Amino acid sequence: MFSALYNYFFKNTEVLKEVSTDVTTENSTEVSAEVPTENSTEVPTENSTEVPTENSTEVSTDVTTENSTNHLLELFNKSHRGILYEELDILLKNSYAETPIYTLKCLAHLRDTVTGRGERDLSKKAYRWLETNCEIQLIKNMELFIHKYGRWDDFVYLPLGSNASNHYLTLMSKQLTVDLENMKNGRVVSKVAKWIPSEKSSGYNHTGFNGELAKMMGLSNAALKKTYLTPLRKYISGMEQQECTEIKFEFKTNYSMDEMMGILSNSQYDDICFIEKF
Repeated sequence: MFSALYNYFFKNTEVLKEVSTDVTTENSTEVSAEVPTENSTEVPTENSTEVPTENSTEVSTDVTTENSTNHLLELFNKSHRGILYEELDILLKNSYAETPIYTLKCLAHLRDTVTGRGERDLSKKAYRWLETNCEIQLIKNMELFIHKYGRWDDFVYLPLGSNASNHYLTLMSKQLTVDLENMKNGRVVSKVAKWIPSEKSSGYNHTGFNGELAKMMGLSNAALKKTYLTPLRKYISGMEQQECTEIKFEFKTNYSMDEMMGILSNSQYDDICFIEKF
């Protein structure tokens, strides 16, 4: 009888041990492995890594870009042939205060006869605005505006006696001297002589301009015409070939920010520079 009781008790004890072992394993191993993983590993990753990236980096970059080129985009879209000077004045002031270098690039694009809009009259208004409000920028970029984006007669209408006009006349007189020498040696010359207004021309500023150029070169009006203008114009006429200068730029008035920046960031306008005030 004692042996039977012992066997009964011993077997029950072993069963209890197995049950307690299973329960301990399920409650301590599986639960402890899963819960800390959910509470300590995955949740902090969502709250600390992904959210700050969306809220602090990407959004702030977009907002800065849009706000910093708002007036520039307005200038780019609203500058068109026939715009009143008063309207252009406001657009240029706002854009230049916002981003001077890209405003200058925008003006280069407006005049650009190769990949830009090729707007001659509109550019004259813009150059006049530069002469009045930030003359140093016009002087610094004048050769680019002439040789790369426009032509020699773009600055004839600047006020005579201004620093910008004097700089323009200096560039012209130097080019005429070089062209005369090249003509004598049968080499290619610029077209500056072609675009210098005649002394009897009725155009605005034309008579005074011709006289100022002759004076700067130490010549009379008659000597300027006889020595430089007449022979160079004849030489240019003989060298000129039929050229197509029609601009095929597709213009619209609703460019997006990305479209505008894609155009103005083109390497075509990398030479444009901005002089810091000092």
